[in-house]
Amino acid sequence: MSQRGGYGGRTQPQNEAVHGQNVRDNQFKCTACGKNYIHRSSLARHQSLECGKEPQFQCPYCPKKSKLKSNLKQHIILKHEGPISRM
Repeated sequence: MSQRGGYGGRTQPQNEAVHGQNVRDNQFKCTACGKNYIHRSSLARHQSLECGKEPQFQCPYCPKKSKLKSNLKQHIILKHEGPISRM
């Protein structure tokens, strides 16, 4: 695992010190696709909006579609440098 991956920019030992336990022991796993999440709320969001769902948000500038509105907004800012109208 890279230095940044999964630990919010901290290495694993630092993360353990902050949370008091190993992150790997505190994961919530999607039973449909196997993705792991640290927070139960992240798993719930994944299951309700992402897992097995088709992307519902269409970029007005290109064919890109996204399952999350926030991801599409970030795409528009980074790829098109365009203003974001109320989506």
